[in-house]
Amino acid sequence: MSRLCGVMVVACLVALAAGCDDPDAVHTAAGPEANCPTESNVAQATGLQLNGQEQLDSSRYRDGISYRIVGCSYRTRTGGEVSVARIGRGDSDTGTFEVLRRQAKGVREEVFEPLAGLDRDAWVDGERIAVRNGKAMLFIELKGPNQSSTERTAAEARLARRLLTSPTASSTKLDCGAVKSVVEQAIAKPTYSALDISFDKSAGVEFRSSGCSFSLPSDREVTVVSADSIYWDGWVAGKKRKEASEYTESEVLGHKAFTTEGTLIVDDGESPVEVRTSGIDDTAAKLTALRANTARLVL
Repeated sequence: MSRLCGVMVVACLVALAAGCDDPDAVHTAAGPEANCPTESNVAQATGLQLNGQEQLDSSRYRDGISYRIVGCSYRTRTGGEVSVARIGRGDSDTGTFEVLRRQAKGVREEVFEPLAGLDRDAWVDGERIAVRNGKAMLFIELKGPNQSSTERTAAEARLARRLLTSPTASSTKLDCGAVKSVVEQAIAKPTYSALDISFDKSAGVEFRSSGCSFSLPSDREVTVVSADSIYWDGWVAGKKRKEASEYTESEVLGHKAFTTEGTLIVDDGESPVEVRTSGIDDTAAKLTALRANTARLVL
């Protein structure tokens, strides 16, 4: 009996040291618990050559919700990384997977879809439109308050139609004076203009662009950028791949899952599993399988 009492005293002392007020609190985790597979198990599941393992315990804040991420990351010998962690919410763990899924779907609000009516190969790319015009590809973006996406795209298309009649629209070096006149005819008289030359990397394609930026009344701004159209096909293909891969739903061992921007999230009750990869040079299909195989280790 005395030995049993001694064990109970030790248990109580441990609970107090952990900041618990009652014995039941010993069994209640303050957030997600790390459930890290061994480095050798991850290497076997992924086929990667690993070179070290680190603990993860960080916070993330999005759309007014605080998350805690607890798990492990594994470095590859080529400088890449794969991590597996549990996600918990600061307010409640109930429905965390569905909250994360709604947020991930919101990322897709930046559309990439064909734009008709310009008699050219043209696309709506988020808040701008892109048009191929002979040797040049043009990007036109109108920014301003109190405008719907439909109104914005319509104004950008109106400017594009007028601009395509100007010789400067087929040049990779825009004449900002000519563009300014077209902006005044199509939208409003600019109050300020500036020349912009830069290197752009979009959808995995890097190219040099030049353009003109104009301030307009009512706190609006329009930018017209031109680049060599030899990059057009690669840019469009890259945007289509990105659009297709931004959000996809799947299952892992019967658990609901989705992938967004290189991260797999798997529903597993109160604390969903998150598997991230970075710096690993492989095909999209192989990376998808790699993340799923890693998640299986902790489900």
